Amino acid sequence: MTHPNPVGNESVDIATLDIDDLDMDNLLGDNEDLAELDDMDEENIIPSKDSSDDEKGDAHLSPKSKGRAKSKPRHPGIKSVNANAQDAIDNIDLDTPEITGRANAGNISMDIQLDNIDPFGDEEEKKPSNYDGDPLDELPNMNLKTETNQALLDECVMTLLLPDYYQEPDLTVRREQLRKHTPQIQSWKATQIDSEMVNVADAMSKIEKVSMYDTDWHTSKHKDDESQREKYLLVAEELSALKMVPASYFGKERALGHEDDDDDQKLGAGGVGLDYLRSSTTTQTINDRVGTALRRGLGTAEKAGTRVCGACGVKLKFKPNKRSKHNYKGYICRHTHREWVFHDHLCVKLRKIKEAIKVYVYDQEKEENPNVEDENALINIETNSSQKQNSRCRPIRKTTPRKGDHNYNTQEVEEESQSSRAQESIEYSMTQSDVDNAFTEDDDDDRDRYGDDKKKKGGKKGKKGDEKSVRDKNLKKLGYITADDVPIPKHLHFRRYRTHVKKVCDRLNSEKRFKNEPLYNERFSDLPEILLYCDLNEFGVAIFEFISDSLKSKMRKSLWHILEWLALEMPTNEILHLLKRHTHLLSKHELLNYDKVCKACMEGSKFPIACTLRLSAFMYERADVDLSNRDAFREKGEQYVNVSRKLLKEIESDHLFALLLMIPTDISHQNVIEIALKYDLTYFLEDPRIVRVFSVIWFNGFDFLDPDHSFNEPNISVDSVFDRLWYKPGVYFFSPFGKFMISAILYMLYLGLFSYVTYQRIYNYGDIREQPVELVLWVASAGYVLYEILEFADSPKEYFSSMTNYWDILIALNWILLFYLRFIFQPDLEYDSAGTFDEQKQRNTMSTEIYMGGWSLQCVILWTRVASLFKISERAGPLIRMIMNMLGDVANFFLIWFLFYIGGSFAAFYIIGYDLSEVDGVNLGTLSSVMFYIFKTLLGQQDWDKSIAQPQDAQTDDDYVFDTVRSNMLQSLLFFYAIFGSVLLLNLLIAMMAASYEAVKDQALQELNKQKIDTIYDLDKSRAIITPPFNVLAYFFYAYWMAFEMITWALTFGHRQFNEEWFSPINHGLTQYSEDDEVTYLDSNNHKMKGAVINKVPKANRKREKKHKSRASTIQPTSTDEMDADLTVQNRGVIPLKEKDIIGVKKSFFKRRKMRIPSLEAENMFCRFCRFNITNDRMTIEYYLSMFDSKGIHIDPDDKRYMIELLTTVGEYGIPRPMTCQLCPNCYRPFKVTAKGPDVINRGMFIMEIVSYIVFLITLRWVILLIICIPAFIVKLIKWIIKKSAQIITGKSSERATKSIMNTSEENDDYRSKVRVVSKQEEKMEAVVRRIDASVNNLKKQLIPEEDELDADVHNLRSDEFEAEIRKMREDINKKFSTIEKLLRSSGWDD
Repeated sequence: MTHPNPVGNESVDIATLDIDDLDMDNLLGDNEDLAELDDMDEENIIPSKDSSDDEKGDAHLSPKSKGRAKSKPRHPGIKSVNANAQDAIDNIDLDTPEITGRANAGNISMDIQLDNIDPFGDEEEKKPSNYDGDPLDELPNMNLKTETNQALLDECVMTLLLPDYYQEPDLTVRREQLRKHTPQIQSWKATQIDSEMVNVADAMSKIEKVSMYDTDWHTSKHKDDESQREKYLLVAEELSALKMVPASYFGKERALGHEDDDDDQKLGAGGVGLDYLRSSTTTQTINDRVGTALRRGLGTAEKAGTRVCGACGVKLKFKPNKRSKHNYKGYICRHTHREWVFHDHLCVKLRKIKEAIKVYVYDQEKEENPNVEDENALINIETNSSQKQNSRCRPIRKTTPRKGDHNYNTQEVEEESQSSRAQESIEYSMTQSDVDNAFTEDDDDDRDRYGDDKKKKGGKKGKKGDEKSVRDKNLKKLGYITADDVPIPKHLHFRRYRTHVKKVCDRLNSEKRFKNEPLYNERFSDLPEILLYCDLNEFGVAIFEFISDSLKSKMRKSLWHILEWLALEMPTNEILHLLKRHTHLLSKHELLNYDKVCKACMEGSKFPIACTLRLSAFMYERADVDLSNRDAFREKGEQYVNVSRKLLKEIESDHLFALLLMIPTDISHQNVIEIALKYDLTYFLEDPRIVRVFSVIWFNGFDFLDPDHSFNEPNISVDSVFDRLWYKPGVYFFSPFGKFMISAILYMLYLGLFSYVTYQRIYNYGDIREQPVELVLWVASAGYVLYEILEFADSPKEYFSSMTNYWDILIALNWILLFYLRFIFQPDLEYDSAGTFDEQKQRNTMSTEIYMGGWSLQCVILWTRVASLFKISERAGPLIRMIMNMLGDVANFFLIWFLFYIGGSFAAFYIIGYDLSEVDGVNLGTLSSVMFYIFKTLLGQQDWDKSIAQPQDAQTDDDYVFDTVRSNMLQSLLFFYAIFGSVLLLNLLIAMMAASYEAVKDQALQELNKQKIDTIYDLDKSRAIITPPFNVLAYFFYAYWMAFEMITWALTFGHRQFNEEWFSPINHGLTQYSEDDEVTYLDSNNHKMKGAVINKVPKANRKREKKHKSRASTIQPTSTDEMDADLTVQNRGVIPLKEKDIIGVKKSFFKRRKMRIPSLEAENMFCRFCRFNITNDRMTIEYYLSMFDSKGIHIDPDDKRYMIELLTTVGEYGIPRPMTCQLCPNCYRPFKVTAKGPDVINRGMFIMEIVSYIVFLITLRWVILLIICIPAFIVKLIKWIIKKSAQIITGKSSERATKSIMNTSEENDDYRSKVRVVSKQEEKMEAVVRRIDASVNNLKKQLIPEEDELDADVHNLRSDEFEAEIRKMREDINKKFSTIEKLLRSSGWDD
């Protein structure tokens, strides 16, 4: 086995290595250095397992602090050779992961040889001689966007993160060493290597060069002396040498009350360092030790011995049986003798970042106020057990090696962890998910925190994991959905970190300024470098929690500045969650700083419109909570809504605008419309373009995104509805307008049937066979209940989002109760003395009375539900909204009213006693009678005669049943309640209702738009199942379909089934074909041919046509290559075709089964909007945009890039992006893709919709046509008469008859010129008037000071005088304008 020579440039054989053959002088270096090492105190040479942990540097200091820092000596942890040459050779570990960790990783050779590193040689020998520039700089840059080059970049940056590289101060030397030992980059330009590798790795390694210090250094007397700083340095120490680590952790036991107690006392209560700004330790006496031992025996000293991490503050568990899985790191300060233990190297980095933030805040506070005391300028970064533990403060491992061994190769880490787990027989196995990768060798707390679902030892592994698709595996590995064809990089988390650092470096060096906005480096260059270059996927949440906790003690601008940067760089979902969780940031009225954080979150969001709306909703929510700042929060909420509306205006194309509204975002998979509807952002929804989009969806349905269709609002009239029902009943049935009209008509039919049965006064004791109408009602009601159950099962979360569904729940529950009383519970019949049935007695029985009550309640509920049908009416809609708001006022009013009512009732009941219970005409003995009397009193309808004194004998007044004193007491109470109830409370209720009425009236248009959009959106994505009572017929036909399909399945031995697309009323166009369909096409000789489709190429894989072609060129058949084909058909062989060659499509009645076992869900998936089969077909945004180019429709290039950026599945650097949606290849609508699967309709639901359409086609369609045929005929006749009249008046031919009469002047050039002149004159006059008004207003403001500047009397006097002067000036100006206008008109003035 050969290894590189550590001194020379040749490889040597270890087995034959002779110490005499080595150049000892070159190996040992300068003798003076050795002499200095011999003179050093042995205690000052601290061994270290990692040369990077205690490397001193100034990377954690801000640029303002770097000036104070002096040069530092070499890291004391670097081993020095001071014994002999053999010791030096023994210290060279050729198999360390720092040297060979990435050798032969993948297909990229990354062998790192020690002969080129030479850590003990002279620095001058490392530098290339005669370097005057790179001759490769003249070559073009390499394409770094390929996956191969990105993987190479990952490996190279990993190599540069080895200590032997990043400890080299000269970046040129690093580059040349990397280029020499990486053949793949030999031809790369030096500038490209520096920008993509060397500079990025240097920025990432800055944190490794930073040392940690005891907090006492900032408050010591020698804090200004940098030479004293090294006394407070934290150096790495073995855990066994730390007193805070219990000896039992290493398998030892200490005597009770001796060593263990002494360790706890030296640690203090915190267990990790001392309390903040604590300067000395204490000594424990014998009595204290005995007391501690007794308390420990009683179990009362458990908290005192709790030890927490010195960075995150999370509890440390020193369990001996899990010591091999822990990566605890110990540090000690030799000067203060304090000890720190960290979970791993990740927490060590977090401690360094916290110290850097502390120094940054200290410098900023001193700069703002030089006289501030040091204690007030510092923030606390120490942790102890008395603090409340927060698991979010612990970083989540993504890239940082927990052991600190600089092994960033995740595959090697996984192999090491798997081997260690196999050796130790661990009872759980780690997964490869985004969360599970946080820890490779985890303890119980880690697994509990991150929700790791572990498999117990001995459990059987099922086949479920083998059957999962690529998407499911990626979800488990990444934590989010990705496209199936997107490759996962080998070092995904590291690449994400590397590209983040690259972007930060580019932004800091960029001089590109947008308008007058500050540059990135002007905003954030003063932040600590190790903070700017840290991995926010690891430390982002922990840093945010730390900053938020620090802001609880004191609001500092510097901390808010860090939060602003975090909001800009961290994922939007994380920031929104953290802002919602830390509402205390707004408790101290820091709205200005909070606004900066929110705007930074908008700036860094992938979906800024959705993010802005969510923040706006958050501001409105805070306005309802913080009443003292309600106006300020509402103003901010409205401001954010304005920002979102301005962002929407940037999209010029109406099609892309509508598409942007429907794209699910990364905020709970909600699109912009869903967010606005959920949080009631009516001001956003009143945008005219949004209203126009939903007007198109309302009548046209799903095809509004088709580039062939113009984005014009439909003209909905009785004749257009008639035409749609007659020619396109399927489109009408599946459109939101059709769904609404069908459900409204059927509900009114059902209500009419219910009202007829109610009119017949049929009760629960009659024979159902004698009442056929009631039987029909019960069948329809059973369909009503079943319909609600299926609707709830389809989408439980969305079911309760509509207020109408609550009404339906009450109706369904009431029908179930009535069904039980009518059919299951049989009442006893009442008969008279003659033996005949007595209906009067039967109606007075308990069961019949309960049935009456339920039925009467059903009458109220069913009729009040009709109001939901008018909620989108322009007249009734606002009134319904007013009533809903008034119900809230009534609820608040009756809360106060009820308290007085109960109090008065009990007071009157106590005064009356039992004395008026038997008095004729009074009867106020029971509590219920008294409460009813008080109720009438509050309404002003009381009978005063019942409250007068009642004598026992009407003839004599000597003895009273209810005497005068009690009567006066009762009348006084009634008098107060009559005044209070009928005058005060009722008028208060009227005033509250009037206020609600005015509030809704002012926003009537906004509320109406919001209600329309909400209704249209719900109908658009809802199922097209016919509503009760006709849904019973649909269920019958569905069962009929399934029965015949099972027969077909049995007869064809599981090979055939009904083709649901043959029965579908839509999707029969030339491009709407599926496999097994028969198509008619033109061959190369222009002959009509037929063939069965055997393969359909998904639109995502088709080649796009970029140039617009004429119509003549598109109809000519062309020869099609198999690689460019859109489909292949079977016709005497396999023939490739393009879609433009198809001239006819015929659906087959039967189709081949994909699964032999019958299934309704697994076989096919259909678009929720257009019901197109999308099982194996998808649309890409690039293909959709190319359709506009092929049709000659111009789309703004910026809009194209923005939409591609939103929907792309792979980032610029090959990083998979979360896939929130996919596009339907037929209607181009985006449908959600979640962990449960795509938001589509399965085959069973589609069949149910088809049979619902069949029921509609044979029943309700003809009824509607019959109703509207006469009005439609009249409207068509009127339009025809107007059309003919226009032709006769204008004298135009039939070809020009469609032109409006008002457009006949367009060919008259003189008239067009006059119109242009008049319009420009009007514009100029309006501009002059606006300038004059502005001048008058400014003059008024200057002449009349503000009200708080003058006393009230003086202000009123001067105000009247100036108002008169201004009025006179306006009259003069108006006269002059009138004169000028007359002169201009008379002279025919032209601009």
